[in-house]
Amino acid sequence: MRLQQRNQKPDALSIVTAALLVLYVVGLLAPLVWSLLTSFTDFNDYYNFYVDRIFKNGPSFALTAENYQLARQYMNITATTTSITYNIIGMYIHSLCYSLICSASWVLVTSVVSYLVARFDFRFSKVIFNFVVITMCIPIVGAMASELRMLQNLGIYDSWIGMVILKFNFLGAYFLTFVAMFKAIPKEYTEAAKIDGASNLNIMVRIIFPQGVNMMVTVFLLNFITYWNDYKTAILYLPSYPVATYGVFYFMNTPMGAGVTSQTPVQVAGAFLMTLPILIVFAVFNKRLRGGVYIGGIKG
Repeated sequence: MRLQQRNQKPDALSIVTAALLVLYVVGLLAPLVWSLLTSFTDFNDYYNFYVDRIFKNGPSFALTAENYQLARQYMNITATTTSITYNIIGMYIHSLCYSLICSASWVLVTSVVSYLVARFDFRFSKVIFNFVVITMCIPIVGAMASELRMLQNLGIYDSWIGMVILKFNFLGAYFLTFVAMFKAIPKEYTEAAKIDGASNLNIMVRIIFPQGVNMMVTVFLLNFITYWNDYKTAILYLPSYPVATYGVFYFMNTPMGAGVTSQTPVQVAGAFLMTLPILIVFAVFNKRLRGGVYIGGIKG
């Protein structure tokens, strides 16, 4: 039977599906390859390649790293509140702090609240659960004005402490995932720990959380990538600490250096400089990002 199944010819549906998947992969890789080649192409060669040589003599150009040097040289931004100019290294540091603070704050609070909702049966847990679901259905963009005023009145606007307090919430779809994860952990762990005299805090920190550490780390990494690519929130709440994404936006839309930054190869190189830390994170943690969510349990 197995030999017969292996010798069977693929049907039309399988061929069409495979062709669509190949086209999808090519559609994803083609812009990335074009961007990478463009970032290492001299502006004159770039123009000649796409406008002239591709139709006449064929592509022939030399690769150069000068675009990255120009992007690093001219990618500077001055904070509107402090008049301090930051280069790309300073913006990297701000982006790193912003991403780490926001991701860690959110994962910490969400883990604790979702654990309480999942493992303790009380009425208020249902209220919290329904509240999260309702907030996912209602757009809350209009809350930014009130959040800004609250931070200003508390005297923590444009500060890292204010950012930590702002991200101390448990709203979002990952809250539902955490609740499902904690509910799936067998209660035998909790009961055995209580028999040994463990407190609720010890059970949560030393028994339950280690069971879900893989999901917590995975969500932390996903949030880290999300916050690294976010520039709107940082501009509104941390104007004195410009992040890398805003630096790239300013770099591309406010030409400096006698028009050097208006050249497409230099702009693409600047975009790659901004994405370099994310590529490193994905290269190091790709297995965890692709399949790091699982739950342990009692077997046998």
